[in-house]
Amino acid sequence: MNIKKIFTVFLVCLGFAAPAQLNPERFALNKIKKGEWALARKILDKTLRKDSLSIEASYVYSILFFTPKYFLFNIDSAHRFWKITNDKFEACNERTKERLKKFPVDSTILASLKHKIDSAAFEQAKELNTEAGYIHFIQRYSDASQIKSAIELRDEAAFVIALKQNSHQAFQTFLDHYPESHRSAEARQRFERLLFEFHTKNKSLLAYKEFVSHYPSSPFADVAMKNIFEMSTEDGTEKSFEDFIKQYPTGTYAKRASGILLHLKLAQHPSYHLTDSLKTIYPLRDWLPINEKEKWGFMDEAGNVTFQPTLQTIAEKYFCSPLIRDFIHIQDAIAARNGTIIFKGYFKEVNELGSGFIRARTDSSSLIIHKSGWALSDKIPRGVLMIGSRFIACQKSTGWGLLALNGKMILPFSFEKIVDQGKYVILSKSGKEILVGLDNMIAYSQGRHAPVVADEIKTLGDHFIWVRNGSLEQILDENLLEVIPFDRHAISFSSAGFIIKKNSLYSIKGWTALENISFEFLQIFEPWLVTQKHGEKQSLFYIPSKKEIVVSADSIWFDRSFIAVAHGDSVRLWRSDSKFFTISKHDDYTIAESRDSTAFLLIRSGTKVTVRLAEGFHKLFTSSFTGVWPVLKNVFRFIEKGKHGLINEKGQVILKPEYDNILFSNGSFALLRDRQFGNYNQNTKKLIKPVFDSNLRTYGHDWIIGSKEKKLGFIRSDEAARTNFLFDEIEYWSDTLALVTQNGKRALYSIPQNKNRIENITYFHVIEEDKPQRLAIFTQGNLSGLIGNSSGVIVKPEFEELAYQTVNNKFVFIGIKPAKPGTMQVTYFQATGKIVRSQVLPKEIAYSLICND
Repeated sequence: MNIKKIFTVFLVCLGFAAPAQLNPERFALNKIKKGEWALARKILDKTLRKDSLSIEASYVYSILFFTPKYFLFNIDSAHRFWKITNDKFEACNERTKERLKKFPVDSTILASLKHKIDSAAFEQAKELNTEAGYIHFIQRYSDASQIKSAIELRDEAAFVIALKQNSHQAFQTFLDHYPESHRSAEARQRFERLLFEFHTKNKSLLAYKEFVSHYPSSPFADVAMKNIFEMSTEDGTEKSFEDFIKQYPTGTYAKRASGILLHLKLAQHPSYHLTDSLKTIYPLRDWLPINEKEKWGFMDEAGNVTFQPTLQTIAEKYFCSPLIRDFIHIQDAIAARNGTIIFKGYFKEVNELGSGFIRARTDSSSLIIHKSGWALSDKIPRGVLMIGSRFIACQKSTGWGLLALNGKMILPFSFEKIVDQGKYVILSKSGKEILVGLDNMIAYSQGRHAPVVADEIKTLGDHFIWVRNGSLEQILDENLLEVIPFDRHAISFSSAGFIIKKNSLYSIKGWTALENISFEFLQIFEPWLVTQKHGEKQSLFYIPSKKEIVVSADSIWFDRSFIAVAHGDSVRLWRSDSKFFTISKHDDYTIAESRDSTAFLLIRSGTKVTVRLAEGFHKLFTSSFTGVWPVLKNVFRFIEKGKHGLINEKGQVILKPEYDNILFSNGSFALLRDRQFGNYNQNTKKLIKPVFDSNLRTYGHDWIIGSKEKKLGFIRSDEAARTNFLFDEIEYWSDTLALVTQNGKRALYSIPQNKNRIENITYFHVIEEDKPQRLAIFTQGNLSGLIGNSSGVIVKPEFEELAYQTVNNKFVFIGIKPAKPGTMQVTYFQATGKIVRSQVLPKEIAYSLICND
């Protein structure tokens, strides 16, 4: 409703039915109705001069200024005269108030006029819709019923101004003026965000640090701290994490930095000092799963409970191998060894990634979790690998990317490969390889470091890098400084230096004396270098001493561990730059190794052969036998008239040449004559003549296994006693006991006593083959026990199932047998038979402890 309508309704309500005789105020009111504004005002001014306390005159003046057609129409003036009228009315007595009713003026009429004036003023303010307009209304019409709405509209108008300016200063001004506004919460949020953006617009580490310093209580202080943490520690070095913790020792990110630093130090410094809580985890020791009241825990090899049974489930892999990691994979979480939950989630597989990180796989993706209890935000569906213990390379559908240990993205997921090369990383993209040093990775990611870009890049040892662009090759040192410039040549790395081939000529870089020399021929036989210049003979160099050994050789070739040099009518064999032996060209020589890896030099001159030790070329003997060949360092085979014999290191005959063949096997010599087999033991000097069907083999120190009519038996090495040839198979168990098979039945047989010690063996599994104390799980009927080759039966066959695990380099055996219905007795015992734990468990749980792998 507009002001004109408000006034018209008001006049109608007054009902101007003027009596014949009008007082001045009523006369003025009639003049207002007729639009005679000047006359009405003249009457009112005259009346007020006569009687300044005239309530009727003030009242009519309020109506005059509230009349829209009046050229001096003014709502504020109408309100001012209404207030004067109301004050006078409130001050008069009841008798006067009764008289005023005849005008009429009373409290109801005054209240009605006030309401209409207030309404008109509020409508005027809304038409302006400005902060100033609403402020004017609120200040002048402070008792109006529209004040609450006016305040809201004032705040809204002021908020719109701040929105248009969109600066933290504008919203600060709004909050200073209207702290109780319904828009203050939103204004506060916008203020804090814009303040943060203003002070950190260059996104520098210094800007974030200054923001945290000046506005520590800002809701964006945590965002700034996250950026400080990520930017301060993105290079992945121990020092960066130490510096961050020193500057910001408290808070979420200090805790995260401490967790990362701990595992970096544990990986690099085995003697790193541990807190008491960490001593419950490190150093790591193997744990074996146990079960109590259908809850899972772990124990050590001595039966000490190391993790109280509190877990509903554990990963099945712990039943086949002990817990060796510093975390436990359970059904719905990953837990630390001290019981702390590292991370909750259902994971299909959990594996160590390195530097304190775990890769937890679901069916569709992987999550990278740190052992201190937080995860990188992105799920990685494909590959994950550590780079130099300082970065994490991850693969998504778009390619490989690089993350900092703190989770910050270093390189986008756009590379075809990321390869760890020690101090360097090789990135592959668009057919090019990019070499970046670990220390330069952050600068490269920010565009502040120019990397090496080429078609192909390879690191050579710890100090050099080979680079290829098209047909051009180059060598850089570890500081990426050029060692060999780009050229159309082929470069290979060797102990002699860089071998450069160009236009069929060779040169060497890195051997001062040979640099700037072109060779027509160059070849390396470690530790030798053979070179040949154009039109010249070959030269020989010893690489370790970089010494030239031979000049102008007719030919040079490599023969086993020797380098042979032909010159004139002799051949010189070099063992090192100071050890050599000269042989006439008219003699044949052979370098041979015995079965015990002793090298010999065999020189044939006419009908004789001279045998020398290759190490030092010491002469052993000269023999006229043919076919002399080393078998052991002190035994040689020889041939005479087609028959084989043995001689010692002095050339003396050990076995006469009367055998069709002699072979060394299992520590003794197998002898073959007329299709029958015998044996000779060089250590005991015992000979068994060839009277057996097949090759003999030694058994322990005192026995030999022989065969007669396709049955096996034991023979003493001196042939003083023999067993009957009864067995189909013989397997070694100890020097006096053998595992034999006879007519399909297996038994442990005492060789000296010539009788079975344990019979009816249906299963025999040897646990350790190569140690003096050998153990085996054996079964008689359906029950299993434990036996040792030196201690005999350790645990008699009493278990339905018997398995074992290696826990802290010691065997722990797990045997189960029936107990009460539906339950099994589970016994843990050591290799000595000592029981370390025994309990009754439900059948299903008991059998789950036996690995089926």
